[in-house]
Order: sequence, then C-alpha cells, then structure tokens
Amino acid sequence: MYSVEAPKNYGRSTLPIRFDFPTDWLAIDKLGGGIQYVDQRNGNKLYVLRASLPEGSNLKNCQQELVF
Repeated sequence: MYSVEAPKNYGRSTLPIRFDFPTDWLAIDKLGGGIQYVDQRNGNKLYVLRASLPEGSNLKNCQQELVF
C-alpha cells in the first residue's frame, strides 16, 4: 500500500492507493522510496512518478498529455 498527498482542504493529508499488477511484474526499490516495476517476461519497466498539475487545473480539465 502506498499513499499520495491529498488535495488542499481535504480532510486527510494523504490518501492510500494500491497498485495491482500481474504477478510477473516485480516491484523494485520499494525501500528507497521509488515506485518502479519491471516485467520479468520482457524487461519492460514502469515508473510511477509524482508531478504537480498546472495551477488552477485538475485531472478533469488538464490536457491529456499531462496525465500520462
């Protein structure tokens, strides 16, 4: 279980999140604070990064390329 920073004026400071990946995806560097996974079949990697949205925007109205 991981947690992310909650929006301002929200009742809690963090929100719990959970990533469920296929069993052949191996979590790397959990202890170092990174969220990195590697597909053990072909070596593809997935990085989960933290980034701020532009001022005054949210996930509903920001440009799609900022979300992915």
